[in-house]
Amino acid sequence: MPDEVLTQLVSGVSEQTIAALGRRLRLNRAASLTAGNITTFRWTILDRRSVPAVVRSLQAEPIVLAAQPNYTYYLGQEAGAARPPHGRSGGTRLSLNGSKPLISPEASGVDRDDRLRR
Repeated sequence: MPDEVLTQLVSGVSEQTIAALGRRLRLNRAASLTAGNITTFRWTILDRRSVPAVVRSLQAEPIVLAAQPNYTYYLGQEAGAARPPHGRSGGTRLSLNGSKPLISPEASGVDRDDRLRR
């Protein structure tokens, strides 16, 4: 996404410290996902700064383990596969967005009979 970044923070960071990080770097926390003892945060950039500049600012913070742009990934179709109806791209957006599925059923490679497509 053009105005979003993802971060992973050290464990045990207080909610107040996370909120202060967002205020200081002019970021809005859009979502978070915890798996095990690691939490990934999705942030929206509130001003017109570039994503690389924000990532560099985040990487300079001692509580940030990792920071990167919120890339959008698309699953490609096999050569010769039929195109999706109504001009759809056939790609599937993967993103930490909270409410949409990470992979659509159409992109999973499983047909209605639950057999693998060949």
